[in-house]
Amino acid sequence: MKKNLIGWLALAAILVVACNKNNDDPTIRPFVTTEFSMDTIDVGQSVDLKPTVEMKDGASFQWKVDNEEVSKDTAYTYTASSRGNHRVVFTASNAAGKDSGVYQIFSPGEYDLGFSLITEGWFGHGTGNVLFYSYLRDELTDSVFIKENPGKALGEIGNTLQYGTVSFDKMYLVVKAGGPLVKVDPYTMKELGRIDNLPGDFGTSFLGLDTERGLLGTNDGVYVVNLSTMTIDGTKVPNITGPVGNMLQYGDRVFALTRDSGIVVFRSTNYSTIKKLGQADFGFAAAKDGLIYAAKDNKLWGMNPNNLAADTITLPFTTTSPWGAWRSVPMTTSSKDNSVYIAPPDGWAGGAKIYRYLKGNASSVSEPFFTLPGGEYFYGAAIAYNAWKNEIVATATNSSYGGNVNYLYFINATSGAVNKKITFNGYHFPAMLLMY
Repeated sequence: MKKNLIGWLALAAILVVACNKNNDDPTIRPFVTTEFSMDTIDVGQSVDLKPTVEMKDGASFQWKVDNEEVSKDTAYTYTASSRGNHRVVFTASNAAGKDSGVYQIFSPGEYDLGFSLITEGWFGHGTGNVLFYSYLRDELTDSVFIKENPGKALGEIGNTLQYGTVSFDKMYLVVKAGGPLVKVDPYTMKELGRIDNLPGDFGTSFLGLDTERGLLGTNDGVYVVNLSTMTIDGTKVPNITGPVGNMLQYGDRVFALTRDSGIVVFRSTNYSTIKKLGQADFGFAAAKDGLIYAAKDNKLWGMNPNNLAADTITLPFTTTSPWGAWRSVPMTTSSKDNSVYIAPPDGWAGGAKIYRYLKGNASSVSEPFFTLPGGEYFYGAAIAYNAWKNEIVATATNSSYGGNVNYLYFINATSGAVNKKITFNGYHFPAMLLMY
């Protein structure tokens, strides 16, 4: 009897231990809830991250910043050390599984969340430069390239900074007469390289094909640029001679505006010619639906980039040839709808009107979409579309040939109403607005 009692007690003890063990093992994985999913903080600033964890008994924790482990605590203080988008991931796990919470934190650079304005410079007095408008600070800052690159200049006082673009997170600035072509980090404005001597000593435009190759428009055709070494090895796009204006890439096709050959379409891979189209004065702007627009005389063409067929729209004004004193095209498009905006010059002088063509509505372009007040005139490429704000940003001066009082307009791209106007002084001669 005693032996049986001892045996029963031993069995009971085993069962108790087994039950306790099963109760300790979690059967439900943790559930993580973050207090927010996205935030913006400046470089050097910190934010406390304190996610909520349900079913955290027996759980372990891990924090990763951009896939690098940084902590095993339940909370973490993240400090932004560099510009850009950063991914912070908190994971709670136990034997039953795991769950994660993700924070996307963006830290803008000094020249971020805004746009750049490149200026020609006052011929014979000063070189071209870059201004930056910050939406965060609601502030236009002058001479940011000179500030960030002491001792460096964008050409000589007899040169003209006429063209700029941002491609694959790099800014390229083209000084028209005499060079150079300069590569810049658009978020720090630090120079990354330059080519001092351009073919024919005259640059007009630039197109980045990828991170390794670019195309430089000159007064003598199109040349291939090695963007890693910032060199021109002499490779020239065939069948293009004479001055070249704006260029635009669509898939493996490049559209080039040229004086002598009209619109030339060629392959971005081997630079072979696909087709030569007619002459144009303005070109190019790509619409939301993929059509590529160009204009000449009183006609606007919407070209299908695949089969190169074109629709023609009659304009209430006549375009001006750009080749006597080349500037980038005074034309832009909306990413919200299929609108095309044009700010035609008044002969060689600046105009005062913006016209808007909405695809499918021929009468939409019959009247000006926006008109400047008396005594103000558009200058340079004049207009650009900001998708972030759905605004047309425009540059104007107090003289039709460029004055010492400058205006920056922020215009609602749907209604034409002025959202903001900034006045700044000096002989800047605004060339182009760069949205990125």
